[in-house]
Amino acid sequence: MSLRERTIPSDDEYVSLVCGAMLDHYGALATALGFLAAALAAWVAVKWMIAWLERRGLALFGWYRVGLAIGVAAWLILASRAGS
Repeated sequence: MSLRERTIPSDDEYVSLVCGAMLDHYGALATALGFLAAALAAWVAVKWMIAWLERRGLALFGWYRVGLAIGVAAWLILASRAGS
């Protein structure tokens, strides 16, 4: 058995360790309510984002990415000139 196998749990072991500890610490009701709250918040956020995109489209996102690319390119060019 390698050192990695002894020190890093597998995905199944990690999930059972975390979930078991969470259930032991907070109890099943609080864990279930937290899961439901997170699921509801995710559903609302996705629903809002889809509605926003249907109204406005992806043009703003596209222009943001173009502006960001120009800014990063300028920063890299200036940083490379300062270093040489």
